[in-house]
Amino acid sequence: MKRLALISALVALTAVAMNTVRADSPEGHRIEGAWTATWTFTRSSLPFVPVGSGFSALHAFHRGGALTSVDDDFFDSTGVGAWTETGERKYRFAFDFFVADDQSPSHSAPLVGHVVGTIRYDAALDRWSGTFQSALRDRAGNVVGEFAGTVVAARIATL
Repeated sequence: MKRLALISALVALTAVAMNTVRADSPEGHRIEGAWTATWTFTRSSLPFVPVGSGFSALHAFHRGGALTSVDDDFFDSTGVGAWTETGERKYRFAFDFFVADDQSPSHSAPLVGHVVGTIRYDAALDRWSGTFQSALRDRAGNVVGEFAGTVVAARIATL
């Protein structure tokens, strides 16, 4: 009876292990996981986004293609979007976010940002890097500013 219980437990653990897909396995996407990134602007039509400046952000690439982005700007909302693999260790992403008006008493979000980019994953360094472009639009859909740049990220490691 004890032997049957042990065999059953081993079979159950094997089944769980076989159904677990790691981000770095051939079945998983290496990009899945949590990342800390540095974004640098190389082009900007906005005076408050000078070329050469940048910001830090946290990104989560979720299984199934969802993307969450949080940056260090108090007036930007969390970005929500999607990603897809376009080739071996190559990915495309897009996300939207709101920008609050720091001059408005209600701190409403009159602008909507849309970011698109392409990145390449470096397995040896467990990092990704790439380029992005973005447009800020008012609620009527008019473009009020555009910018582009580079992004580099490192995986947030577990302790």
